[in-house]
Amino acid sequence: MHVLLAVLGPTAAIVGVLVGGLITSRAHTRAHALSIADKRLTERRDACIDFLAAVRTFRRYVMYSEPQVRGVGPTADEKGSVGVEGRAEHDARIDAALSRVMVVAGSEVIVTAAMKLARDTSDFVTARADQGREKIPDAEVERLRSAEQNFATTVIKYLEL
Repeated sequence: MHVLLAVLGPTAAIVGVLVGGLITSRAHTRAHALSIADKRLTERRDACIDFLAAVRTFRRYVMYSEPQVRGVGPTADEKGSVGVEGRAEHDARIDAALSRVMVVAGSEVIVTAAMKLARDTSDFVTARADQGREKIPDAEVERLRSAEQNFATTVIKYLEL
């Protein structure tokens, strides 16, 4: 009987240490996985916020500042475009933010909404060039604002913010 107790005591202790180690290891693995998921979600959210902020900043620039805006007519080789003084800086921000969204979004729906917002922004600038500063049709302004809101709503829905 004493021999049985002498063997069972250390064996139970070893089993306890092994089970405790297994539980600790699993908890650490789970915490690490949650940390990675949280980091990815933060990265996705930040990319979407940066893109939306870049678009909204450009919209306000086109609507409220006094940049030189001119339409460049189409040629045989190229379609027409709109030249906006200071646009290159805004385009660079929008393109960089859109690229980040495309890479990290993790959702085709978010990328599609971002691409639509980028197209609507371009259409808005074209309307500004065609109509003049304070003559942009309300429907165009509302369409772009609606696209901004749609993008934000899509991000909230698909990233479950």
